[in-house]
Amino acid sequence: MNPPAFWTTFLAERTPRERGLLLGLAVVAGLAGSILGIWQPLRAQNAAIADALSRTERAARQVASLPTQTDIAAPDDRPAPVIITEAAESFGLQIRRLQPQGSAVQVALDDAAFDAVLLWFEALERDHGLRLADLTLTRRPTPGTVAATLTLESGNAD
Repeated sequence: MNPPAFWTTFLAERTPRERGLLLGLAVVAGLAGSILGIWQPLRAQNAAIADALSRTERAARQVASLPTQTDIAAPDDRPAPVIITEAAESFGLQIRRLQPQGSAVQVALDDAAFDAVLLWFEALERDHGLRLADLTLTRRPTPGTVAATLTLESGNAD
């Protein structure tokens, strides 16, 4: 297959130096086209796959950290007020009011560290089978401090 007459004439009118420059430009243009047409889409696809793999691994770690049926403690046989009081002391919380109401217990805390309150809830459910039925948190002037009014129920009260 012969090149069109236009290109033959065009190249014949150029000096050897110009033809060399045109050949170099054609090579650079071919490389740029290859990079843009092949390499960049492959890199974008690779990044998308890596992102999906990262999200999948993160989801797998979260699922693995969920408690299994054997990780959840059976309800404690002691009276709920005793359990609640002991657990509150272990988290450095002072109970202002503790009022049993049937199978539930209403508790009031003043000026408690927010993170300690959350960890206390989690420990009561995990270790003693008590679950949080109602919660009201009020921010206090000191940063990270709350007042809490909550109702805890036995996990088997359903």
